[in-house]
Amino acid sequence: MGFHKYVEEQLFSELSRARDEYKRARKFLLQLTSDAPSGLPDPDSEARIQVAARRNAMALEAYEHALQECYEFMLHGSIPKRLREKL
Repeated sequence: MGFHKYVEEQLFSELSRARDEYKRARKFLLQLTSDAPSGLPDPDSEARIQVAARRNAMALEAYEHALQECYEFMLHGSIPKRLREKL
């Protein structure tokens, strides 16, 4: 396998994992917030919602980063440093 193909597979694999993690985090956050029928969480679940919201934000950031790396590679041939070091 050529290096270009290796980079492509690595980037798209990372993108897929990041997307899946974001989907899980978003689903969990939506489930927590929908469990409060009034729309206002009880005091015990407020902390859980805050943690889930942070996890969701971090997962979205990782997904956006992976997507950006794929775009940069596909459009400009830019290879992330961590993959260039594997030459």
